[in-house]
Amino acid sequence: ANEDALLRWSIRSLGNLRFQIGRDAVLNKTLLRTRIRLCPACVVNDMASVQGPYRRFHWDLISLRTCEIHGVPLIQLPHLEHSFGNYDFVKRVGACWEIIEQANGKASQRDFTAYEAYLLARLRGTVGSHPFLDALSLPVVTRLAETLGLALIGDRRPQRLVTTDDLYEAGKRSFAYLETGEDGLLECLCTLLQDPLQSNASHKIDFGAFWVWLNHASSAPDIERLRAIAREFVFSNYPISRGTIVLG
Repeated sequence: ANEDALLRWSIRSLGNLRFQIGRDAVLNKTLLRTRIRLCPACVVNDMASVQGPYRRFHWDLISLRTCEIHGVPLIQLPHLEHSFGNYDFVKRVGACWEIIEQANGKASQRDFTAYEAYLLARLRGTVGSHPFLDALSLPVVTRLAETLGLALIGDRRPQRLVTTDDLYEAGKRSFAYLETGEDGLLECLCTLLQDPLQSNASHKIDFGAFWVWLNHASSAPDIERLRAIAREFVFSNYPISRGTIVLG
């Protein structure tokens, strides 16, 4: 294999549960490393070709949930108790072939969203058209898009109860704002803003999952940038009492 291509498309461990994927360094929880996800249509086509089935590197990114080629949801294969066996993609495809064929026959079409297209383009090294998002780390982009989208949908359930379909819709909804940059983020916050003169007015309630994430995220330059935007918006639009702490 060409060395440059191999390095470009390989997911590499950086230690301390961090991995290199594309140009980004991401945390372990950003990827599905011991869970195999795949597009059933792609794998069925692979099996009919000379090369056989292989794992696309972007299937590991949790926030990519749809096949760009076939427009169907990615499926997750049953998990083996011992993690080592889950890394053998070809063997797992053979063991789960009936599941893959059934999923391919029943797969319903859906959009490969603009949000997913941005993530895939970023993994492939195409940046520049979204400077606001490009300046944020990949894990922050995905958390921003999906928590903000959940707030737009009005989903206030605990994160553990949110489904992959919910997160698919959340990313789709929020990216319509985020793709226009910081102005789009502010427009989105305006959309979430309820009447601040109501007795129960609360930015924490209005911003839901987005606020919970931003409040608990570990400090980093891109996190602090988002906190500053949110903080200024809150102070400018809500009746905050003197001395109240907002995002620190």
